[in-house]
Amino acid sequence: MPAPEYLFLAGGIGITPIVPMLGAAVELGASATLVYAGRRLS
Repeated sequence: MPAPEYLFLAGGIGITPIVPMLGAAVELGASATLVYAGRRLS
């Protein structure tokens, strides 16, 4: 059974596989939050 809400944590190039997972969760009607962390802004 899918969860009603998801929290995705990503950093650096680790964002690449997270984006489709986030999209799938939202398509299923779940609430989703993405937290992205990196070393610097540039």
